[in-house]
Amino acid sequence: MVYVQIALLLVSLGLLGVFLQSTLYHYRGRFRAWQMWVPVIETPIFALLFILSAFSVIIAGWTLYLSIVPIISGMLGVYYHYKGIKFLTGGFNLDNVLLGPPIILPLMVTILPMIGAAVIAIVIYGFI
Repeated sequence: MVYVQIALLLVSLGLLGVFLQSTLYHYRGRFRAWQMWVPVIETPIFALLFILSAFSVIIAGWTLYLSIVPIISGMLGVYYHYKGIKFLTGGFNLDNVLLGPPIILPLMVTILPMIGAAVIAIVIYGFI
């Protein structure tokens, strides 16, 4: 069980890093669209949920099902970032990928909760 707690705490730490990075990038973008608030609000909430899930099976059960929210919003973030790069002068090219909104950051909003949900599912459904 210690490995499960360490994995969930590492997922939480990753989500807090994504929170800091997305807050800085979206602050730089002046929070033009309301969608820019989503990762700023949800990543610390889910970081806290994964921390609490490391110590409570009941919260872990809820977190398993609630994890669909950041997974879907991260996928939508990839779409919005792709759309933002595409509308830069020159369209979708390497220069605009490097200078435009980062595509990898919303992927992290998707991947980290997927990892946390997988760890919780493995524990709850008895694979360990």
